[in-house]
Amino acid sequence: MAHVAEQIKTRALQSDCLHLDETGFQIAKKRNWLHVMSNADWTFLYPASSRGKQAIKDNLPQLYDYTGSVVHDCWSSYWSLHLAAHVLCNCHLLRELQAQIEQGSKWARRMHRLLMKLYQKQLNGELISPKSSQWRTYKNICNAALKEEPEPEKRSRGRPKKSKGLNLAQRFIKHQVPVLRFAMEPGIPFTNNQAERDIRPAKGKLKIAGCFRTWKGAHRYARILSVFSTWRKQNYHIFKELKAILNGNEFSFA
Repeated sequence: MAHVAEQIKTRALQSDCLHLDETGFQIAKKRNWLHVMSNADWTFLYPASSRGKQAIKDNLPQLYDYTGSVVHDCWSSYWSLHLAAHVLCNCHLLRELQAQIEQGSKWARRMHRLLMKLYQKQLNGELISPKSSQWRTYKNICNAALKEEPEPEKRSRGRPKKSKGLNLAQRFIKHQVPVLRFAMEPGIPFTNNQAERDIRPAKGKLKIAGCFRTWKGAHRYARILSVFSTWRKQNYHIFKELKAILNGNEFSFA
């Protein structure tokens, strides 16, 4: 299985777009992490003791040379991939906007409505540009958010405390292009749902088994799940391909 997993990793890194995510993973009685790099054709998972940059450096350093688009949930370690074009998961943003709407935020309601409108345009094959009216609307909403949200609260020690609404507004301002890239470029997804679906079977496994007792077992499971998920995506017959490998045949993707 190892050589098949290596093929998956290599071919995935040649793709135009990759989804990245991670989840807590119990290994040897300690909290560790399972990372995923995937798209509609490929799934590559690997366990790591770190959730951040060190996990990528130790297990997938090739990702630092990747020049395609990476879709993620704004986790800080992914911003270290400086050669890639970043895309933020708008489902995460919509959930945070909804929480602010429930607190009476006007700017959050406008931004939520704008993102859903742009998503509908994307589904209809319509794209926007930085000169479009929707782009100006986005900036106007960001300006309105700064006026609506309270100033950071000064404290006796440390940085001033910002409200959740202000933190969210500043994220929209800082990452305008990653937020709106789905609406500007063809083939860019609106959400990071692909990675979340590909990592979900591992969470189901943990609910049943509780944990992995050894790192060796965790690595084997991640490798097998990577191969089976990729075969399923590409319509390979899992049982037939596995039987062929066990009989000593080499497997290569077409």
